[in-house]
Amino acid sequence: MIRNTLIDSKQIVMLMVMFRIFNLLTFAPQMGSLENTASAMIALPVSHLLLALILLPAALLLNRYKECNIVDCALQLNKITGKVLAVLLFLYTAFVAANTISNFEFLLTSVIYPQTSPIFFILTFTAVCAYGAFMGLEPVTRVNTFVFFLSLAALVFISIAVLPSANFVYLQNPMYEGATAVAKQAVKHCFANFDVVIWLLLAPDLKGNINKSFIYWAILSFIAVEYMVTLLTVGLGDYAKSQMFPFFSLAVIAEMSIFQRLDSLHITLWTFIAFVKVSVYLYLASQCLGYLLPKRLKKTRILIGTAVSAGGALIISSSLPYLTRVHGVLHSGLPVAILAVLIPFALLIWSLFVKRRGAF
Repeated sequence: MIRNTLIDSKQIVMLMVMFRIFNLLTFAPQMGSLENTASAMIALPVSHLLLALILLPAALLLNRYKECNIVDCALQLNKITGKVLAVLLFLYTAFVAANTISNFEFLLTSVIYPQTSPIFFILTFTAVCAYGAFMGLEPVTRVNTFVFFLSLAALVFISIAVLPSANFVYLQNPMYEGATAVAKQAVKHCFANFDVVIWLLLAPDLKGNINKSFIYWAILSFIAVEYMVTLLTVGLGDYAKSQMFPFFSLAVIAEMSIFQRLDSLHITLWTFIAFVKVSVYLYLASQCLGYLLPKRLKKTRILIGTAVSAGGALIISSSLPYLTRVHGVLHSGLPVAILAVLIPFALLIWSLFVKRRGAF
């Protein structure tokens, strides 16, 4: 078991909320199918209820093995199974880090610095995030607390600028497309929450009740996403569908006397959240490698994860179709279905069988 400094549950909740917001900020209509935002108003809360339901086996497993993450649970049942799971989670965390780096680079080279080589942004940004991972989880979550409140302030400023001229006619009846459309969107949003996988790795680092923390995260994420989708809908309307980054476009048209355009605030926020997210994923990737490499190589774990993530980001960023495919894989539901549902369920059944066999 790899034990680390305990992090306050409030900080973990804010961390996961910011990851959810980042996924929304980086949404590009060109990379996914457009959905009816009216249906999403009901589908989003339903999706969080479904998420709590499908993660129930994982919660029961972590409650059985106190102060353990999912790899620790697997190792207690079988060493080989634990090692294989550590490999899978290392690849997953490095993959998400690479995707986040690519998304960050895509914004910068698409709308801000189109003449700059993506390699420069990828290598420099990854190096900064590697330093964040070296600092550890606790310092990064402290930075995220600042980013969380900065995000609230940014949302207030953008709301003040957008709402006076908002067109609320774009808000439609949530049941306009019927219950079937709402149900499909709810299931899709539920399994597209690919960041929930790291709850299973953060369990030993959390000071407090992980089940309560998850509930608080679900509620705050729902409120944040629901409000931001509503703001985007009334602020841009159908114009959002033609934009590469709708939320960036919303910040561009929003003006305040003290800031003029708010796109610089949006870029600042995007940069901070991307730094926090990549740093956390690189840190977790190194933790997974800790189950696979000898202790004498402890200081090289983050370097290995950083190299893998940077290499993946360079490949993903080399072509827009690659970025689109990676986006499709992460939002397909497969990572959540396999790593957060099927594997914890299998481990839970296995642990119950072992306990029952030991009773005889």
